[in-house]
Amino acid sequence: MRITLLGAGAMGTIIGAYLTEKGYDVELVDSYRDHVDALNAKGAHIVGCVDKVVPVKAVMPDQLTGIYDLVISLTKQTTMREALAGAMPYTNDKTIVMTLQNGIPEDIAAEFVGMDRVVGGGMEFSGTFVGPGVSKLASGEDTLGISFGRPDGKITEEARQIQNMFQHALGHCELTDNLLGARYTKLTDNSCFSGLATALGCLVGDILDNRKAMECIA
Repeated sequence: MRITLLGAGAMGTIIGAYLTEKGYDVELVDSYRDHVDALNAKGAHIVGCVDKVVPVKAVMPDQLTGIYDLVISLTKQTTMREALAGAMPYTNDKTIVMTLQNGIPEDIAAEFVGMDRVVGGGMEFSGTFVGPGVSKLASGEDTLGISFGRPDGKITEEARQIQNMFQHALGHCELTDNLLGARYTKLTDNSCFSGLATALGCLVGDILDNRKAMECIA
């Protein structure tokens, strides 16, 4: 499976690094040239709860080549249409678009490939962009994982293949028949954990390790 990951910010860099580390053919795409250059020259440096450097392939948006089997969309939704439009010439009629942004971006992806070739989901870990080539995993490595599904709830062979890939790379991946439920679960988590972490000036991992903070979350 050949993969392009659009939007290699903190979360995209972490996901791209872990997929690459497990041997998957992933190309990280970002418009921040210093970041792309650093990724190619030094690899993706993941710090925080881990400290590892993974050699990766990174390109600017105008450097895509060939045909991709999976397009992972991690750009901001304000630039999602532009990013997907740039990727479409490098897809075929079987390419799947996977949306991992917050919100409900599946409708935007469906404008390009139709809803039948869209899967969407959310990430169960948190990260922070440190600087070119460097991203911080702000929660423990044991939190790495995603939950995703098709908008129509069907469990297809293509979806199973994507699930197996993420399970192998991250350690956990739930394939759900209730995508909207997964979306609202992520919204609830973000509202609770991000709000409290901001108020306390700490990382999500610090909240997970503190009983009093977790009682506030509950």
